[in-house]
Amino acid sequence: MWQAAWLSTARKGTGMASVTTAIDRCGAMPRNRWSPARVRHRFGAAHFAKSMVWSFSDLLLAWFLHAVLHIPVERVALLLFVLLLVGAVCNAAAGALITWSRMSRRALVRLHFLASIATTIALLAQFADNGGVGTALAAGILFRIAYALYDVPQTAMTSLLPRDSGDAHRYVALRTTLGAVARLIVTAANLAIAQLPAALFTTGALPLLLGFGVLVVATAWILRDADAGAPPAASCEAPARASLRPPQGTLPILTAFFLSTLGFATLSRLLLFYPPAPGLTALGAWLLLLFSVGTVLGPSLALHWIRRCGWNRACIASAALGMACALPLLTLPGLPGPLLGGAFGYGLGLGAAGALLWQAATDVVRVHAERCGERADALVFGLVIFTIHIAIAIALGALPLAVLVPALSSGAGIVWPGLAITWGSGAAVVALLLYRRAAPASAPA
Repeated sequence: MWQAAWLSTARKGTGMASVTTAIDRCGAMPRNRWSPARVRHRFGAAHFAKSMVWSFSDLLLAWFLHAVLHIPVERVALLLFVLLLVGAVCNAAAGALITWSRMSRRALVRLHFLASIATTIALLAQFADNGGVGTALAAGILFRIAYALYDVPQTAMTSLLPRDSGDAHRYVALRTTLGAVARLIVTAANLAIAQLPAALFTTGALPLLLGFGVLVVATAWILRDADAGAPPAASCEAPARASLRPPQGTLPILTAFFLSTLGFATLSRLLLFYPPAPGLTALGAWLLLLFSVGTVLGPSLALHWIRRCGWNRACIASAALGMACALPLLTLPGLPGPLLGGAFGYGLGLGAAGALLWQAATDVVRVHAERCGERADALVFGLVIFTIHIAIAIALGALPLAVLVPALSSGAGIVWPGLAITWGSGAAVVALLLYRRAAPASAPA
């Protein structure tokens, strides 16, 4: 459809402007009555709502299954492992289905809206106090399927909606920052909800869940006209078939996401288990809070580094900050000051590295589209989310929970295993990002 005219215009043009003109003319990124900033802000609102829902489920589901439904810990761990695997498969399948069916941007926006309604219903079902393991498993699978159909189209918009490479940087920074803010808000809300007796949890959380649902549907609704003004799809020649082969450069990015989620973020899962320090009994909660604040500021720091130093130095600086600030967390367990500063700096580095990873994934899609005239947004981002879920599932039963948590809680040192995991995975992430170097040549304005 739009690929033939896109490539024709790209051959005649001299750069990104000609490619953008071709995209606009053929409907992949149409001009409409919304300004780029307005579209970006509405996307940010939708992503914020999605992050609130996922953060709530991610943070409280295990506690709910054990404390409210009285499911044994061993079965809870197995249940979460199964649900994460189901979610990973659903995300990959959703991305492949959208790509294979050559779903138009208008259809993608409609799917996003319908899936937001299904996600709201599934979220309420998942936290309903009305059954045992079987009911919890069925509700959890329903939530994973609905959330995958909601998450993949929205994540694909990170590369579909931007008008140029500079706008794409802003989308990634907005996405990662708002995701961290949502997690911070939900963490604070969870502290209040967790104080309720287990028998009153469902009643106390119901208004919050309903609020999340209304927010999810409302923000998906305001994106329904994101394709307004697009010319008819028939105005461009469609390809004979859609390819399900990932674009060149996808594998290094997926590997970097896997290592970052499984290894580089290991210490973030251990912060709540830090034993009390002199004068600060709730040390773990404060460490997690400062870490979360750092992840909120990290994407803006990454954007600043890209502008000032370029892509390569931004990658190195982000990982170096995270690895350096891991040192006090591992070597100074009895000193609250260095620990709090280390948690904040570790969050900054991890947030900046996460923003660069998402930027690299977006650039893989954009470069592939410029070279081949095919959009692989849903496929690539479905694989990215699949990779993240697999890494989290493995982490549930790997070193962070099985070895490091008991050692940390008992006061034993975890210096060498912690350094090996954090520094090794951080260095590997940087190497993979520099190897691919999918960033555009010009920094965002």
